Amino acid sequence: MAEFWTQAPPGRVVRLVGVDAPTLDLVFESLPSAAPAVVTYRPSAVASPGAVLREALRELESVAIGLFSIWLPQAQYIEGQSSASVAAVRALAYRAAEHHESYGPFLAELAERAQRAALGKSSRIPAEVRVAGLVKVIAKSLERPHLAVLTYVRNDLTVRSERSILYACEWLAHHGGPAIWLAGAPLKYVDQVGVVEVEATGFLVDIVREGEPSDAAAEEDSSPISRSGLTYPAARGVPHTDHEKAVAAVLVTQEWARDHRWNHRLHLDVLNPPYVVDLFFEAERCIVEIDGDDHRRMPKFERDRRRDIDLQTAGYAVLRFTNDQVSTNLEGVLVLIQRFLESRRHIEPREQDRAIT
Repeated sequence: MAEFWTQAPPGRVVRLVGVDAPTLDLVFESLPSAAPAVVTYRPSAVASPGAVLREALRELESVAIGLFSIWLPQAQYIEGQSSASVAAVRALAYRAAEHHESYGPFLAELAERAQRAALGKSSRIPAEVRVAGLVKVIAKSLERPHLAVLTYVRNDLTVRSERSILYACEWLAHHGGPAIWLAGAPLKYVDQVGVVEVEATGFLVDIVREGEPSDAAAEEDSSPISRSGLTYPAARGVPHTDHEKAVAAVLVTQEWARDHRWNHRLHLDVLNPPYVVDLFFEAERCIVEIDGDDHRRMPKFERDRRRDIDLQTAGYAVLRFTNDQVSTNLEGVLVLIQRFLESRRHIEPREQDRAIT
């Protein structure tokens, strides 16, 4: 299985079976660095390949625009949507295209869309060029060699819809080069897709039971997947979710929050993949996690507990807050973080070293 993740051929459509959706998400969180970046796509119930392609391109473009500060960091110093600002951003994009191995006009148009917040407008760039460029930009921004699109199949698809999604996936794989991995409901009407058996490893083996899906998986299997769209992993150095961005907007104004890092990769040992932590204060050895509702369900809840033990054993403090706490009491969350950091700073270095060891 490890060889498949690192050697999975791009440009192919395969179906992943063996574990439920929540477990699959955790498998992807611990992939080796040579594996592709995995974005998750949930198509809406559509009836034509063209509609699926337009939706997929729009979603991929929204991810690339969300990563704008990663692949074109100089643009953060150019404000506004004036003609001069847009021209400056386009010029930066043309220069960046050489390093991204991207088509200059495509990257310039993408940068202009990001600057103008003009997602969804018609493009002058052919779809084949756009999808190939978007795949490269996203993979490079996420520091991976290539991209895989995990596509969830709804369980309420008609024959036409299922075939439309498959044809669209084959087109994306052929023209854009990503690996397309199908998951979710079984295919009912097409059978020309190869199958790969996914194995749970580590602590996931204790959670996954043959024929006993988690509550979250059972709920997903028993009802249509209603939330369409595309989600992607956190990029190193920047806040990812809306709740992380809300915290980040305040932290940059606070002197006590100096030297923090977002979505930092923390290596505890050389034998295992790094842990990606939401917010990291290196000097204080403090980790802050901001959890969504999915962290209350198995197997992610169990993963979090084991992960916290590993981090605490290595000498790190872990503070966890929920999205709801950030939404309803952001000031209170920040006060707790500040108090903890200041308490750590008051510990003498030798005493702190003894506490860590």
